[in-house]
Amino acid sequence: SALANAKIAEAQHQAEATRRLIPLEVERALATLIISTKALEDTDHHLQQQQQLEKLARRNYQQGVSDYQTMTEAKRLRLAAQREQLQAQRSLRVAYVDLERATGVAMQNLD
Repeated sequence: SALANAKIAEAQHQAEATRRLIPLEVERALATLIISTKALEDTDHHLQQQQQLEKLARRNYQQGVSDYQTMTEAKRLRLAAQREQLQAQRSLRVAYVDLERATGVAMQNLD
């Protein structure tokens, strides 16, 4: 009887601890989602800048103002910005999944 009561008390304490943990998990997941959204916005802006710089470098190369190496470096930087954007998109999707897990509710559309 005492062992059963101790196990019941342990289960109640475990349930209470889990109940208190859920809002913290939701808050953490929401904060991560907000940060990931901002990071994606920043990478989108950075990619746009790198695309413009690549166009300028290509135009300068075609006009003979700069060399081929400058143009290829601009292309490399644009590709790096695209890779960062893809990583930010992945992080955002992971943040959505974490929020879904924390809330137990599936999100409708990610795009």
